[in-house]
Amino acid sequence: MTMMLAGLFAWANPVIEANVDALDFGQVNVGYPVSKTVRVTGTDLQDNITLAIDGRYASQYDVNPKTITPEKAASGVSVTVKYSPTSKWSGSANLVLTSGNADDLVIPITADPLMQSTIYGYNNQRYYAASVGGTDSSVEIAYFADVEVPTDPNLPVDRGAMVDLVGLDGLLLGNYDVTIEGDNCFRAMIVKSSGIVNTCNVRISYTPLTSGTHHATLNLYCPDAGVPLIVVHLNGSADQPNGDANADGLVAINDVTNMIDALLMEGGVRGSADMNGDHMLTITDVTRLIDVLLGGE
Repeated sequence: MTMMLAGLFAWANPVIEANVDALDFGQVNVGYPVSKTVRVTGTDLQDNITLAIDGRYASQYDVNPKTITPEKAASGVSVTVKYSPTSKWSGSANLVLTSGNADDLVIPITADPLMQSTIYGYNNQRYYAASVGGTDSSVEIAYFADVEVPTDPNLPVDRGAMVDLVGLDGLLLGNYDVTIEGDNCFRAMIVKSSGIVNTCNVRISYTPLTSGTHHATLNLYCPDAGVPLIVVHLNGSADQPNGDANADGLVAINDVTNMIDALLMEGGVRGSADMNGDHMLTITDVTRLIDVLLGGE
Protein backbone atom coordinates (compact mmCIF):
# COMPACT_ATOMS: atom_id res chain seq x y z
CA MET A 1 0.00 0.00 0.00
CA THR A 2 2.82 2.37 0.84
CA MET A 3 4.41 1.70 -2.55
CA MET A 4 1.09 2.35 -4.31
CA LEU A 5 0.62 5.70 -2.53
CA ALA A 6 4.19 6.66 -3.32
CA GLY A 7 3.58 5.80 -6.94
CA LEU A 8 0.41 7.87 -7.10
CA PHE A 9 2.16 10.80 -5.45
CA ALA A 10 5.00 10.54 -7.94
CA TRP A 11 2.54 10.79 -10.81
CA ALA A 12 0.68 13.78 -9.31
CA ASN A 13 0.74 16.71 -11.70
CA PRO A 14 1.00 20.09 -9.92
CA VAL A 15 -0.93 22.75 -11.82
CA ILE A 16 -1.52 26.51 -11.40
CA GLU A 17 -4.71 27.79 -13.00
CA ALA A 18 -6.60 31.09 -13.31
CA ASN A 19 -10.09 32.01 -14.44
CA VAL A 20 -8.71 34.24 -17.22
CA ASP A 21 -6.16 33.74 -20.01
CA ALA A 22 -5.41 37.47 -20.26
CA LEU A 23 -6.14 40.66 -18.35
CA ASP A 24 -7.26 43.76 -20.25
CA PHE A 25 -7.84 47.01 -18.36
CA GLY A 26 -9.19 48.78 -21.43
CA GLN A 27 -9.07 52.58 -21.53
CA VAL A 28 -7.68 54.12 -18.34
CA ASN A 29 -7.06 57.79 -17.61
CA VAL A 30 -3.40 58.43 -16.82
CA GLY A 31 -2.96 59.31 -13.15
CA TYR A 32 -5.92 57.37 -11.81
CA PRO A 33 -5.35 53.79 -10.55
CA VAL A 34 -7.78 50.99 -11.40
CA SER A 35 -7.89 47.37 -10.24
CA LYS A 36 -9.04 44.01 -11.58
CA THR A 37 -9.46 40.65 -9.86
CA VAL A 38 -8.23 37.22 -10.97
CA ARG A 39 -9.25 33.91 -9.37
CA VAL A 40 -6.20 31.65 -8.89
CA THR A 41 -6.30 27.95 -7.96
CA GLY A 42 -3.63 25.28 -7.55
CA THR A 43 -3.78 21.48 -7.69
CA ASP A 44 -1.29 19.07 -6.06
CA LEU A 45 1.10 21.90 -5.18
CA GLN A 46 3.87 21.32 -2.66
CA ASP A 47 5.28 24.87 -2.70
CA ASN A 48 3.79 28.32 -2.38
CA ILE A 49 2.68 30.18 -5.49
CA THR A 50 4.74 33.32 -6.05
CA LEU A 51 3.05 36.14 -7.97
CA ALA A 52 5.02 38.88 -9.72
CA ILE A 53 4.66 41.43 -12.50
CA ASP A 54 7.17 41.22 -15.32
CA GLY A 55 7.83 43.41 -18.33
CA ARG A 56 9.00 46.84 -19.36
CA TYR A 57 6.17 48.61 -17.54
CA ALA A 58 6.07 46.34 -14.50
CA SER A 59 6.49 49.35 -12.20
CA GLN A 60 3.03 50.58 -13.25
CA TYR A 61 1.38 47.45 -11.79
CA ASP A 62 1.06 45.85 -8.37
CA VAL A 63 -0.28 42.42 -7.41
CA ASN A 64 -1.75 41.38 -4.06
CA PRO A 65 -1.21 38.90 -2.49
CA LYS A 66 2.28 38.13 -3.68
CA THR A 67 2.31 34.62 -2.16
CA ILE A 68 -0.37 31.91 -1.95
CA THR A 69 0.03 28.73 0.11
CA PRO A 70 -0.87 25.34 -1.42
CA GLU A 71 -3.74 25.00 1.06
CA LYS A 72 -5.32 28.31 0.06
CA ALA A 73 -4.65 27.66 -3.63
CA ALA A 74 -6.55 24.38 -3.44
CA SER A 75 -9.78 26.24 -2.60
CA GLY A 76 -9.02 29.29 -4.76
CA VAL A 77 -7.79 32.80 -3.98
CA SER A 78 -8.88 36.19 -5.37
CA VAL A 79 -5.84 38.12 -6.60
CA THR A 80 -6.00 41.88 -7.18
CA VAL A 81 -3.93 43.51 -9.91
CA LYS A 82 -3.70 47.29 -9.60
CA TYR A 83 -2.73 49.47 -12.56
CA SER A 84 -1.41 53.00 -11.88
CA PRO A 85 -0.58 54.57 -15.25
CA THR A 86 1.81 57.50 -15.22
CA SER A 87 2.22 57.88 -18.99
CA LYS A 88 0.24 57.12 -22.13
CA TRP A 89 2.79 54.49 -23.20
CA SER A 90 2.81 52.32 -20.08
CA GLY A 91 0.29 49.68 -21.12
CA SER A 92 1.67 46.12 -21.26
CA ALA A 93 3.14 43.64 -18.76
CA ASN A 94 2.77 40.03 -17.59
CA LEU A 95 1.43 38.52 -14.41
CA VAL A 96 3.71 35.52 -13.70
CA LEU A 97 2.76 32.76 -11.23
CA THR A 98 5.37 30.16 -10.23
CA SER A 99 5.43 27.22 -7.78
CA GLY A 100 7.94 24.38 -7.42
CA ASN A 101 7.60 21.76 -10.17
CA ALA A 102 4.44 23.27 -11.63
CA ASP A 103 4.62 24.94 -15.01
CA ASP A 104 4.72 28.72 -14.78
CA LEU A 105 1.45 30.47 -15.55
CA VAL A 106 1.88 33.69 -17.52
CA ILE A 107 -1.11 36.00 -17.91
CA PRO A 108 -0.57 38.87 -20.40
CA ILE A 109 -1.77 42.28 -19.19
CA THR A 110 -2.83 45.03 -21.59
CA ALA A 111 -4.23 48.53 -21.11
CA ASP A 112 -4.92 51.66 -23.13
CA PRO A 113 -3.78 54.64 -21.02
CA LEU A 114 -5.25 57.98 -22.08
CA MET A 115 -4.14 61.58 -21.59
CA GLN A 116 -6.97 63.79 -22.83
CA SER A 117 -6.38 67.37 -21.75
CA THR A 118 -9.13 69.85 -22.46
CA ILE A 119 -7.19 72.80 -21.01
CA TYR A 120 -3.45 73.47 -21.18
CA GLY A 121 -1.10 76.42 -21.62
CA TYR A 122 -2.23 80.03 -21.43
CA ASN A 123 -4.78 80.68 -24.18
CA ASN A 124 -7.79 78.52 -23.36
CA GLN A 125 -11.16 80.10 -24.09
CA ARG A 126 -14.46 78.89 -22.64
CA TYR A 127 -17.90 80.27 -23.48
CA TYR A 128 -21.04 79.89 -21.36
CA ALA A 129 -24.66 81.00 -21.77
CA ALA A 130 -27.44 81.01 -19.19
CA SER A 131 -30.55 82.91 -18.22
CA VAL A 132 -30.24 85.18 -15.21
CA GLY A 133 -30.35 82.94 -12.15
CA GLY A 134 -29.58 79.82 -14.21
CA THR A 135 -26.27 77.97 -14.51
CA ASP A 136 -24.08 76.71 -17.32
CA SER A 137 -20.99 74.66 -16.52
CA SER A 138 -18.26 72.40 -17.86
CA VAL A 139 -15.72 69.98 -16.40
CA GLU A 140 -12.22 70.50 -17.76
CA ILE A 141 -9.29 68.05 -17.63
CA ALA A 142 -5.82 69.48 -16.97
CA TYR A 143 -2.53 67.62 -17.40
CA PHE A 144 0.33 69.87 -16.30
CA ALA A 145 3.53 69.53 -18.31
CA ASP A 146 6.61 68.41 -16.40
CA VAL A 147 9.14 70.03 -18.74
CA GLU A 148 10.50 73.32 -17.49
CA VAL A 149 9.90 76.12 -20.02
CA PRO A 150 9.92 79.91 -19.66
CA THR A 151 6.55 81.26 -18.53
CA ASP A 152 4.77 84.07 -20.31
CA PRO A 153 6.03 87.30 -18.69
CA ASN A 154 2.69 88.96 -19.53
CA LEU A 155 0.82 86.49 -17.32
CA PRO A 156 2.18 86.78 -13.78
CA VAL A 157 1.07 84.08 -11.41
CA ASP A 158 -1.15 85.49 -8.71
CA ARG A 159 -1.78 82.81 -6.12
CA GLY A 160 -4.29 84.77 -4.09
CA ALA A 161 -7.22 83.40 -2.14
CA MET A 162 -8.10 79.91 -3.31
CA VAL A 163 -11.59 79.45 -4.74
CA ASP A 164 -13.69 76.42 -3.77
CA LEU A 165 -10.78 74.03 -3.29
CA VAL A 166 -12.97 71.62 -1.34
CA GLY A 167 -13.93 68.66 -3.50
CA LEU A 168 -17.13 66.63 -3.62
CA ASP A 169 -16.03 64.51 -0.67
CA GLY A 170 -15.37 67.55 1.49
CA LEU A 171 -11.59 67.10 1.44
CA LEU A 172 -8.83 69.25 -0.04
CA LEU A 173 -7.82 67.57 -3.28
CA GLY A 174 -4.12 67.60 -4.05
CA ASN A 175 -1.53 70.34 -4.38
CA TYR A 176 -3.47 72.71 -6.64
CA ASP A 177 -4.55 76.35 -6.46
CA VAL A 178 -7.54 77.83 -8.30
CA THR A 179 -8.10 81.57 -8.55
CA ILE A 180 -10.63 83.57 -10.57
CA GLU A 181 -10.23 87.23 -11.43
CA GLY A 182 -13.11 89.17 -12.99
CA ASP A 183 -16.90 89.01 -12.78
CA ASN A 184 -18.07 87.16 -9.68
CA CYS A 185 -20.64 85.04 -11.54
CA PHE A 186 -17.94 82.43 -12.29
CA ARG A 187 -16.90 79.69 -9.86
CA ALA A 188 -14.36 76.84 -10.03
CA MET A 189 -14.00 73.68 -7.97
CA ILE A 190 -11.57 70.75 -8.24
CA VAL A 191 -13.66 67.57 -8.43
CA LYS A 192 -10.92 65.00 -9.07
CA SER A 193 -7.14 64.92 -8.74
CA SER A 194 -4.29 62.43 -9.05
CA GLY A 195 -1.70 61.51 -6.47
CA ILE A 196 0.72 59.96 -8.97
CA VAL A 197 0.88 62.54 -11.80
CA ASN A 198 0.13 66.26 -12.02
CA THR A 199 -3.45 66.22 -13.25
CA CYS A 200 -6.85 67.29 -12.01
CA ASN A 201 -10.40 67.88 -13.18
CA VAL A 202 -11.97 71.25 -12.45
CA ARG A 203 -15.65 72.18 -12.75
CA ILE A 204 -16.26 75.72 -14.00
CA SER A 205 -19.73 77.16 -13.50
CA TYR A 206 -21.37 80.36 -14.71
CA THR A 207 -24.37 81.68 -12.73
CA PRO A 208 -25.19 85.24 -13.87
CA LEU A 209 -27.15 87.55 -11.61
CA THR A 210 -27.52 90.27 -14.25
CA SER A 211 -28.14 90.14 -17.99
CA GLY A 212 -25.41 90.97 -20.48
CA THR A 213 -21.89 89.66 -21.03
CA HIS A 214 -19.41 88.69 -18.32
CA HIS A 215 -15.70 87.90 -18.35
CA ALA A 216 -13.13 86.45 -15.98
CA THR A 217 -9.79 84.64 -15.95
CA LEU A 218 -9.21 81.32 -14.22
CA ASN A 219 -5.69 80.45 -13.09
CA LEU A 220 -5.07 76.79 -12.28
CA TYR A 221 -1.73 76.27 -10.54
CA CYS A 222 0.24 73.12 -9.69
CA PRO A 223 3.55 73.96 -7.96
CA ASP A 224 4.90 70.42 -8.48
CA ALA A 225 4.79 70.68 -12.27
CA GLY A 226 7.56 71.92 -14.55
CA VAL A 227 5.00 74.20 -16.23
CA PRO A 228 2.87 75.08 -13.21
CA LEU A 229 0.24 77.43 -14.68
CA ILE A 230 -2.83 76.88 -16.88
CA VAL A 231 -4.92 79.91 -17.79
CA VAL A 232 -8.54 79.79 -18.96
CA HIS A 233 -10.31 82.92 -20.23
CA LEU A 234 -13.99 82.72 -19.26
CA ASN A 235 -16.77 84.37 -21.26
CA GLY A 236 -20.45 84.38 -20.35
CA SER A 237 -23.65 85.66 -21.93
CA ALA A 238 -26.87 86.03 -19.93
CA ASP A 239 -30.45 87.04 -20.72
CA GLN A 240 -33.65 87.31 -18.74
CA PRO A 241 -35.71 84.10 -18.85
CA ASN A 242 -39.08 84.37 -20.60
CA GLY A 243 -41.74 84.98 -17.99
CA ASP A 244 -39.45 86.61 -15.44
CA ALA A 245 -41.68 89.62 -14.93
CA ASN A 246 -39.96 90.89 -11.77
CA ALA A 247 -36.36 90.40 -12.96
CA ASP A 248 -35.30 88.18 -10.08
CA GLY A 249 -33.87 85.53 -12.40
CA LEU A 250 -36.64 83.03 -11.61
CA VAL A 251 -39.96 82.12 -13.20
CA ALA A 252 -42.54 81.67 -10.44
CA ILE A 253 -46.12 82.50 -9.40
CA ASN A 254 -44.96 85.97 -8.37
CA ASP A 255 -44.34 86.71 -12.04
CA VAL A 256 -47.98 85.88 -12.89
CA THR A 257 -49.14 88.33 -10.24
CA ASN A 258 -46.70 90.95 -11.50
CA MET A 259 -47.92 90.51 -15.10
CA ILE A 260 -51.59 90.80 -14.10
CA ASP A 261 -50.83 93.93 -12.03
CA ALA A 262 -49.00 95.39 -15.03
CA LEU A 263 -51.98 94.72 -17.31
CA LEU A 264 -54.37 96.34 -14.87
CA MET A 265 -52.14 99.28 -14.02
CA GLU A 266 -50.33 99.58 -17.37
CA GLY A 267 -46.90 99.35 -15.82
CA GLY A 268 -44.74 97.68 -13.24
CA VAL A 269 -43.05 94.99 -15.33
CA ARG A 270 -39.25 95.12 -15.08
CA GLY A 271 -38.23 91.74 -16.45
CA SER A 272 -38.94 89.66 -19.55
CA ALA A 273 -42.71 89.23 -19.48
CA ASP A 274 -43.10 88.64 -23.23
CA MET A 275 -43.87 84.91 -23.51
CA ASN A 276 -44.86 84.68 -27.17
CA GLY A 277 -42.29 86.97 -28.75
CA ASP A 278 -44.71 89.64 -30.05
CA HIS A 279 -43.03 92.35 -27.96
CA MET A 280 -46.32 93.13 -26.20
CA LEU A 281 -47.71 92.27 -22.77
CA THR A 282 -51.18 90.76 -23.13
CA ILE A 283 -53.40 88.20 -21.41
CA THR A 284 -51.93 85.65 -23.82
CA ASP A 285 -48.58 86.03 -22.08
CA VAL A 286 -50.23 85.47 -18.69
CA THR A 287 -51.98 82.31 -19.92
CA ARG A 288 -48.80 80.97 -21.47
CA LEU A 289 -46.82 81.56 -18.26
CA ILE A 290 -49.50 79.77 -16.21
CA ASP A 291 -49.23 76.80 -18.60
CA VAL A 292 -45.46 76.73 -18.09
CA LEU A 293 -45.79 76.80 -14.31
CA LEU A 294 -48.36 74.01 -14.40
CA GLY A 295 -46.06 71.87 -16.53
CA GLY A 296 -47.97 72.35 -19.77
CA GLU A 297 -44.68 72.86 -21.66
